[in-house]
Formats: sequence, structure tokens, C-alpha cells
Amino acid sequence: MNEITRQILWNIPKPIVAAMYAAVAVSLAIAAYGFWAHLRSWLRGEADPDRLSWEERIQNFLGFAVLQQKLFADPFSAVMHLSIFWGFLGLFATTLIMMVEKYTPLHFLYGRVYEAYSLLGDLSGLLFLFGISLAIIRRYFLRPPNLEKRSGDVYVLSLLFLMAFTGFLAEAARIAARDMPSFEIFSPGGFALGRLMGWILPAETNWDYLHRGLWIFHIVTVLLFFTALPSLRFTHLLFTPVNVLLKKRPLGALRPVPRLGLSPALGAGRIKEFSWKQLLDLEACTGCGRCENNCPAFNTEKPLSPLKLIRNIREVLDHDKSGDSSPWEKIEEAEAWNCTTCAACEEACPVLINHLDRIVDLRRHLVHSGKIKGNAPKGLENILYYRNPWGYAARERAFWARDENIRVLQEKEETDVLYWVGCAGSYDPQGQEVSLAVARLLKKAGVDFAILGDREGCCGDFARRLGEEGLFEKLARQNIETLKKYRFRRILVHCPHGLNVLKNEYPRWGGNYEVVHHAEYFSRLLEEKKLEISPAWEKKITFHDPCYLGRYNRVFEPPREILRSIPGVDLLELGKNRGAAFCCGGGGGQILLDPQYGEGINNRRFEEVLASGAETVATACPYCKLMLDMAITFKNLSGQVRVRDIAEILDSVTVERRPPGAGNQ
Repeated sequence: MNEITRQILWNIPKPIVAAMYAAVAVSLAIAAYGFWAHLRSWLRGEADPDRLSWEERIQNFLGFAVLQQKLFADPFSAVMHLSIFWGFLGLFATTLIMMVEKYTPLHFLYGRVYEAYSLLGDLSGLLFLFGISLAIIRRYFLRPPNLEKRSGDVYVLSLLFLMAFTGFLAEAARIAARDMPSFEIFSPGGFALGRLMGWILPAETNWDYLHRGLWIFHIVTVLLFFTALPSLRFTHLLFTPVNVLLKKRPLGALRPVPRLGLSPALGAGRIKEFSWKQLLDLEACTGCGRCENNCPAFNTEKPLSPLKLIRNIREVLDHDKSGDSSPWEKIEEAEAWNCTTCAACEEACPVLINHLDRIVDLRRHLVHSGKIKGNAPKGLENILYYRNPWGYAARERAFWARDENIRVLQEKEETDVLYWVGCAGSYDPQGQEVSLAVARLLKKAGVDFAILGDREGCCGDFARRLGEEGLFEKLARQNIETLKKYRFRRILVHCPHGLNVLKNEYPRWGGNYEVVHHAEYFSRLLEEKKLEISPAWEKKITFHDPCYLGRYNRVFEPPREILRSIPGVDLLELGKNRGAAFCCGGGGGQILLDPQYGEGINNRRFEEVLASGAETVATACPYCKLMLDMAITFKNLSGQVRVRDIAEILDSVTVERRPPGAGNQ
């Protein structure tokens, strides 16, 4: 009976083994030089401050690199990528085990251990081949329209397939040369292929020579793989896990300008003025097209494709590794200005590429160069002088509350809830309706709250997303200094843009607060039975997820919980909801930019509302409310469908629970 093991490098003469190791050393040296060239080009980029802990990074790595969770929305793609990834990982692990067995005093590949080792190796190889086969089918037969196609794809897939398949052929010849020992059934791929080769090939076949030739061919494909690893589409095999692990910030926090006030340059006028992490992003991109598929600008015929933006900037970097070339050689200004900063691209990206930082850096350069569009220059000027985008006087900021007996917090006074009203809630008539509803609900629940009145300033969201970083930092510092004068437990906002800035941006400048959106807060009050719902309100309602509330800050359920708590409400979901929700079109300063291309994003979103059959569309953002209401007017549907904020709906169905005379003073 044959011993349950095998001799490593059996049938391979020592000169061939020596030549193999010399070739491996050369190919690894070539690969190392190639990777060093990539690393050197990234290091020309600017600093990129960390905001994530290593614990958060490891969680990202396990979730998005190892388990590849973002691929699950497309089952075919998920199976394909996971098969390739886990198959390759298994093959790499078995190779390391073989090296330990061969070149260390540890010898353990005998008996059941060898059978388990053989089974792991073959199953990994079969899984890898299965994944590569699916990739070929997807790319050349199914042909998803947004999947990027490049000339090197055929070479890459062919080499990967050959590398795995020739490994099985060499294994099959080895097993056949040893008269098909029964224990090799634990190498199912090689064993079955060995049987097949025994039936097909003539009886006088010299299996030793065949095995040696196939083994050499296999090693050549492996060496070609290592040599080509830093180039073509092989790069993302290593760069994407690294990119996931080195993610810098949560979604809501943009990269600060490291040299603000210290350099005449601002933003990204040259490739090396991006951060080093942004340059790594360029090479981690797999070209899968998910960002493009989900981009509202691209899907309404606007001149922006997140995929092409990444690829065109990378092309500039590839042609000039010094980083001195300008990204504007390959991109147009309109691409930067048509982004709504909705983050649908980042939500969809399986390798956590940060598209928004890059787009805002491009805008920073345009603003610094005086190339800003539409009403944005006037809006930014109004923010600078009047602390709101529309140029209303600061003293009018609390006019909406003048008849509501709402306390304006004084210095050194204390309150449980500081209600940050925001610019839209202070000046826009529709926003004021939301502010009044919020105030009434707080009173009904007996909450100790106050506002800042005319001492509240613009949070700076418009300024930062439009690329006016200097103005944003000025506003942030002013607001933080103002807030230091008051004592409060938490800040309540009804604008998701204000939520994001106060919660995710201000901590960099020392503004660390508990910030809660009104949907979260009122959901909590309902749960605590501090708000009482009175009559049934029989309506078909759908909820539009604001980008800055949902995707940015992961608040999905609280607004739905509020609607579900109302008797008689039939809550309908839009086709694109929660993390996949379609943008209203108002973010990223678009309200101040004149739309010039394609269909209105708000009109496209409203088509989903109509398809749902809802009578009312609820939202939780003043800009979403404004944009969707504009869509109603555009489609001549006034009176048929209504847009209301969550607070307005809840206010209309709740009653006062406190005794008379206990109002907020």
C-alpha cells in the first residue's frame, strides 16, 4: 500500500528546481520594482489625516475586503468575486504550507493531514477556476453595460485561467504516473483529470516526461503572473484590500485642506495636490461601473461619470508619475459642478473609493481660480456677510418664532435641547413650517429646549461642498466659539446637512457635541410615550430618504417608525430606498448652481413617488422638501400629491399631553 503522502518537487531535476528559484527571484524583483513605482507615485500626494481607529479599519477590512459585503446586491458578481478571492487565498495558503513542509524541520503532510491538505488545495483551485469562468461569462457574454472594458482584460483572464488549469494538469499527470493511488481521491480535481487523461492518452505515454513538461508550463504561468502583478488589471488584487484597510474617514467628513492659508495653491490643480490616499484610490478601482450605475447625475444625462472621472485622472497619473500634470487635461469643469455629493457612488463602491473628496478638491481649485458657476458666487458672498445663502438680515433669523413663545438661550443659561434651526428652517417659508412643527412637538412632549436666535450662523455645508474651504472653516470656528458660551446636553437639528456638519465635520476644530436629527429624537419620544397620537390618519404615504440622513449618517428606520406609529397609515416604499435611495438633486450646493444639462434629478425621483401610488411623500430634509415640491409644480400635480416633513405629519396627529400653564418659557 502506498504511503499517504507525496514527495514535494517529485520528478523535477535539481537544475530545473534551481532555475525555477532563480526565475522566481527575478520575477519577484521585477514585481517589487513595479510596486515601488506605484508607492512612489502615491507618496507624491499630500497628507491625509486619519479619522478612523484601527479597530474600525479592521472591521472594514473583514466586511468589505474579506467578505465583500457590498457585492451581495448582485448575486452573480458576488459569487464570481468571492470564488476568485477565496480560491486564490486557499491556493496561496497551500503553497505556504508546502514551503514550510519542504524547507523547515516541521514535517506533517502525512496521513489524514495530507488528505486534508490535498482537499483544501484542490477545492481552492476549483473555486478559483469557477470564479474565473464566471468572470469570462460576465465580461464577454452577459456584458453589463457599465462594466469597463480594456484591451488587457483578455490577457489577464487567460493567464489566471491557465495558471490554475495547468496546475491541475500537472497534478493529474503526477497522480497518473503513480498509478492513481486511492488516497489521491482527496485531490478530486487532479484525480478526476488523471482518470480522464488515462482514458484519452495512449498506453505508452511517458507520464514522467508529461508531468515535468506540464509542471514547467505551470511555473511559467505563475512567473508571468508575479511579473505582471504590478501592471494591467492585476494591481487591484492587492491595492483594493489595502485601500479598504486604509480608509481614512467616515463618509460625512471631507478631507481638510492641509495648507489653507499657507500656500497660493488650493484644491487639486495638479495630480500631486490630491492626497496620497486619493492616488491609491485611483489604482484600487476595479472598473466595475457600480458608481456610474447609481450616480443620479449620470442617470439624468449630465456630464459626470464617477467611473470615468477616476479613470481619466488615473490616466494622467500613469503618463506622468511625477504628479506635476493637471487632472484638467482629461476632465471638464462641468463634471465637478454636476455632482450632488449624494454619495450614491461611495455607497455602491465595493472597495470604498472616496469619490466625494476628489470632486470637492477639484471644486476647491475651481473656486480658488474664480471659475464658479450659477448663483453660487452670490450665495457664498451672502453666507460671508449675512450668514445665510439668500442674503436675509441676520436679525431676521428668528422671526419665524416671534409669535410662538420659544425661549432664546442666553449666555451661561442651560437647556437640555439646543434646537439648531439652520438657514432653510429660519428663512425659507417651507422650512419655517418645519421649524414651527418641531417646536410644537417639543412643547407637546414637555422638552426643555431653546434656540440661539440671531446668534446662530450658517453651518457651512454649502460653502464646504461647493469648495470654498476658507469660508467653511471661518464659519465652523465662529459657530464653535458661539456654542462654547452656552450649556446644553444635545443639539437637535431637522436638516440632515446641518446634522452631518455638526456631527462629522466640527470635531476637527474642537466642536464635539451630541447631535441628533429630529426623526431620531421624535421616534425616541414616541417610544417613551411622551408624544400621544390622537386620530387615525388614513393616507398612503411613502418616505424619501435624504442622502445626508440615510447614506451619510445611516438613519433609516426612525422616520419609518414614526410613520408606522400613526394609525391608518399605509407606508409604501419607493423603488430605490434606504442606502440605495435616489437623490432629490439639491445637495452639494446644487440649489445655488444653475442646472444646464439633462433631466432634473428631482423630477426623476418624483417619478418613483408617482409609481408608488402614494398620496403624500414624507421626507426629513428641508432641501428634499423644496426639490420634491418643485417636481410637483413641474409635473402640474399640485393638490394631487403633497410633500410634508416628518415633523409636520407627526405634529398634525399628536395632542398636547401636559397640563395647562406648563408651556416652554
